[in-house]
Amino acid sequence: MAGSNTNRFEYIDALRGWAIFGVILTHAASLVGIGGLSAKVAAFGGYGVQLFFVVSGFTIFLVYQKGFAAQKHPAANFFTRRLFRIVPIYWAGIVLYSAVYGMDSRGWQPGPELWHIPLHVLLINLLHPAATSSVVPGGWSISCEVLFYLTVPLWVALIRSTRAALVFCVAAMVAAPILIQVMRMCMGDWVDTFGAQEAGRYYYRSLFSQLACFAFGILMYFLVCQPARWLEQLKQWRWNLLLCATAATVFVVGALHLVPFPRAHHLYAASFMLLGVALSQVPWKLLVNRAVIYLGRISYSAYLVHFLVLKQLSLVVDQGGWSKAAYFGVIASVGFAFTVVLASISFRWIEQPFQNMAGRIVKRRENSASRAGASDPAQSSSSPG
Repeated sequence: MAGSNTNRFEYIDALRGWAIFGVILTHAASLVGIGGLSAKVAAFGGYGVQLFFVVSGFTIFLVYQKGFAAQKHPAANFFTRRLFRIVPIYWAGIVLYSAVYGMDSRGWQPGPELWHIPLHVLLINLLHPAATSSVVPGGWSISCEVLFYLTVPLWVALIRSTRAALVFCVAAMVAAPILIQVMRMCMGDWVDTFGAQEAGRYYYRSLFSQLACFAFGILMYFLVCQPARWLEQLKQWRWNLLLCATAATVFVVGALHLVPFPRAHHLYAASFMLLGVALSQVPWKLLVNRAVIYLGRISYSAYLVHFLVLKQLSLVVDQGGWSKAAYFGVIASVGFAFTVVLASISFRWIEQPFQNMAGRIVKRRENSASRAGASDPAQSSSSPG
């Protein structure tokens, strides 16, 4: 079944599910402090964030283009839906983490200072090296998404074909190191005062660095949603498996650093895009199933609460005589289970009501525009005779 016709694009929800699964494993591993090959393998789960970015690029373009074709106020409606989708649950995260930890560390980075909180409230925390994830752990990626949203009308105006999307991907990958070097020249002395590790994170997490990941999502939109003869061939399992194998190969090239360009996280994003195209035509049950689809639907809440769950669980469950690997298994599995429960509650009682509210606001806005257009003589025409 073609991706553009699947119910709710379930393979997209599945990709989100795998993304949050990988992120939870990575943070459990880093919290426990496992080492060796296990740590290196678990670290790859952190690139679930780049998978989130690819999926966001795809869905944002899909939603915006649909609105542009059918609505009177597509830009206003887009930002309304994004505002109600992102902000309420993130603000709830600010309240939750502040109530539990105050100004202390959340477990992965030093605790925030009071002035960090307004940056997180405004979702511009990505712009300061000390505040990227200090109040809400992992908040840098949410801030990066919001900054990308602000640029979406520009990309919608400029990117109108598969070729243009491909050019955008290449341009974003080429521009990333150049723009980061410009950042270093303009603000390097200031950023370096926060330490080499924080400076490295700051440049890596910047929108300049991550823009190509969103760009691959936009390219995926044009590949999947614009009918093409070659796309039909991917419904044959042998061609589909070949594309999946290609995606895996691109990922391995990035993981082994076999090429100096593109950067590894851009190669991962490219591999995720190829996998998404393959799944749009053949949603393999191993990767697209009810459990993973559901996990994807609650993935935003899961992303925000899993840090708290893992940290608190590590304080309650003593490592005792367990090996690091066994302890990691306990923290990861139990933490995952609790995360799903809490994320389900958050999704049901916070995310969905606000998304429904956004839908009602958009509907009223469109109805008002339709009534105004119908009553305006300038909007109607009559033929003589």
